[in-house]
Amino acid sequence: MSNSSLEQDLKTYQDLIAILQEHPTPTEAEILNILLARDRIQTKLTETYLIPDNILNTLQELDNILRKKQATIAPIIAKLRPNFNPDTKTLVVAT
Repeated sequence: MSNSSLEQDLKTYQDLIAILQEHPTPTEAEILNILLARDRIQTKLTETYLIPDNILNTLQELDNILRKKQATIAPIIAKLRPNFNPDTKTLVVAT
């Protein structure tokens, strides 16, 4: 896995976190994009043997910003969760 791909995803995550900081009430789409960007980074981290310190430091800073917004984004995530993790007991399948 090339570091340039990881750096590109980190830049995307950084840009999305900047948008989050600018908006007191983020949209569902903004939160979803942030979480998807972070997930892509996590996948690449597991595929990368040596990760430069600057990438890890930046990632830690961005994750800390995201954690500080937890009270704001948690209700939005709770609202999105059923769309991505439906309750199979109540799921109706058309036959």
